[in-house]
Parts: sequence; C-alpha cells; structure tokens
Amino acid sequence: GLQAAGPAPARARPADPVTPEDLDRLRNAYKDLEYLMANWNKVTRDCKSSVPNQVKVLQSGEASPDECIANPDIVRKYMGDRSIYDNLHNSEQLWINIDASDLIPKKDEDSFQDAIEEFERHRRTASEWAYTSTWGENNPGGGRDKVENYLLRSKSESTKALQQLGIIVNILKLV
Repeated sequence: GLQAAGPAPARARPADPVTPEDLDRLRNAYKDLEYLMANWNKVTRDCKSSVPNQVKVLQSGEASPDECIANPDIVRKYMGDRSIYDNLHNSEQLWINIDASDLIPKKDEDSFQDAIEEFERHRRTASEWAYTSTWGENNPGGGRDKVENYLLRSKSESTKALQQLGIIVNILKLV
C-alpha cells in the first residue's frame, strides 16, 4: 500500500503529575508579572549610564519616559523565555499537566482553556516585542524611538498576559 511521506506529526509530551513546586512557580510568576506591570519603567530601564540633563533627539515616534536606557530583554525573563529557571519557563507543559489533574473544577474548564490559550498568545507576543525592541536601535531605520515603540507594544501584551494569568490563578485558587 501507499505510505505518506514526511515527518510524523508533533505530539505533546504526556502529562506529568502537578507538584506543589509547580503551583508555587505559577503563584510566583503571577506576583512577578504584577510587579513588572506596577513598576514597568523602573524594571525595563537601566539608569546606570544615564546622564542627567542630556537632551536626546529622537528621529520620530516614541520618547523615553526618562534619560535611562531601555532594557527590554528583562521582559523575556518575566515571560519565561530567558532561562529554564524562570517561573513561566515551559508554561505550555505546565498547562497540560494541570489540565490532566483534578485541579480545575468542572464548571471552570472552558474558562481555564480560554485563559491559557489567551495567556500563551499574549505571553509569546510580549516576549517577541521585547526581543524586537532589544534590536530596535541596531536595525536599518531603527533608533531609540523604535526601541521605545516596541517596548510599549510589549507592555500592552504583558498587561493582557497578566489579566489572563489572573484568571488562571483564580480558577486554581492560588491567590
């Protein structure tokens, strides 16, 4: 008979048991994201090399809220994309593990699924905009204003990710 050519379809790793450490990671990730959003300009800026009263002319677009240098890559740490030790690292597997457990009340299953899908979309996009922002000055046509613009886009997506993570931790009764 005929056989289909090509790679086998990708399969998710089977679910692992959810540990108290997993739930602590999730709880801490939520607190970390709350901190990031409440302190965005402080967390996403490096003020060590800033020069007070120095006027920086931008090509166009977004201005920096201060003289500090944007440090957008820190957003990727909060989103779990910098290290295997980040609280949200491999969050998709964590959702698989939680979904396979009995932690989600039946009445909240649809809300949980919607929240994890939306969370992952916004988490990924926030991280991508932060990464793009990191290189905003180095690209042709780039500049500090591009860095700021991309960082604001990352902030918008981070806010949405936090909202969805709030729904998730509430369903799991972690806050």
